[in-house]
Amino acid sequence: MLRNTRPSGSSTPFKRCWSFALIVTMALVVACDDSSTDPGDLTLIFEGVVEFQSEEFHVFETAEQGTVRVNLDDLSPLLLDVTFTDPDALFVTVGVGFVNEGECQETTNFNLREFDELLFGLAPDEYCVSIADAGAFPEDAQVRYVLSVQVPG
Repeated sequence: MLRNTRPSGSSTPFKRCWSFALIVTMALVVACDDSSTDPGDLTLIFEGVVEFQSEEFHVFETAEQGTVRVNLDDLSPLLLDVTFTDPDALFVTVGVGFVNEGECQETTNFNLREFDELLFGLAPDEYCVSIADAGAFPEDAQVRYVLSVQVPG
């Protein structure tokens, strides 16, 4: 018959190695997390209302070459018949480009839902970010948005 002669509560070499491996893994995950931002980066907040078949845009500048993050932080219906349109199914077109003759000429655009993020590598210049009804709004709809644009500082 085998008996456990080790006092209760003592750790085995296996438990100690497992604990050490878990701590090292957690440290690597935190160290490799690229979601943190550079302290020199600048975050711009743009708010507004997009209506049925309309577009809004905002201008921003980048002083340095680097990654620009565009986040759709909020997309809330102000005027929307929820019997026909699920507010959680709303999406908009967000584009980035250059201002030309008072309009945002997008060089790229994507359909986004609330909390989606876009990343762009941009050179120092003046740009615009647009937000528009992607064809998903019913007539007479009004949707409030908040966009945050993080530019390299």
